[in-house]
Amino acid sequence: MMPAPMHGPIEGISNFRDFGGLATVTGHLIPARRFWRSAHPAGVTRAGIEGLAGLGIETVIDLRGTSERAKALADFGPTRIVVRPTPVEP
Repeated sequence: MMPAPMHGPIEGISNFRDFGGLATVTGHLIPARRFWRSAHPAGVTRAGIEGLAGLGIETVIDLRGTSERAKALADFGPTRIVVRPTPVEP
C-alpha cells in the first residue's frame, strides 16, 4: 500500500504538494514523495528553502513563461537547489 501523499506548507511558495499517487496514462502510479508541484517559487523564504532541502529536493523545474519568470525570479541562495527554467509559453 502506498503511503498517503504529503502536503505541507513551504514558506513563501503557495500550493505546494506531492504529485505522487497519481496514475499515468499507462496505469502506473507516480511515486510518492519524489515529485512535487507548486505555484511559482519566487517568494520562497529561508525557512522555505530549508523545508525543500529537508524533503531532499535538489532541482526546481520552473515552467513559467520567459516574461513571467523575468518579473519574479526565484532566489534559492547558496544551496544545492538548482533551478532549471523550462518555459511553457502560452
